[in-house]
Amino acid sequence: DGKPKNAAFVTFTRISACQAARQLVQHHTPHVMCVQEAPDPREIYWQNVGLSHFSYELGKLTVLFLCTCLLVAWTFPTVLISSLGNL
Repeated sequence: DGKPKNAAFVTFTRISACQAARQLVQHHTPHVMCVQEAPDPREIYWQNVGLSHFSYELGKLTVLFLCTCLLVAWTFPTVLISSLGNL
């Protein structure tokens, strides 16, 4: 989409520089900079790059809520079928 994002991919020419960057404390405020190895570019969902921390946490909570609802909804037919087998 061409819009600037709040994320970046950095490459290094030496492994020692990469290890130093990963071990360095980047910022005293949490979630300001997260240093980790980049995945293969084919594995990146580019629409998610640069999401705010709030959007990320909201997505995690939404998935947790939907999975919990699915689990509870699946429990009732399982209990019903199980109880029919005991008749």
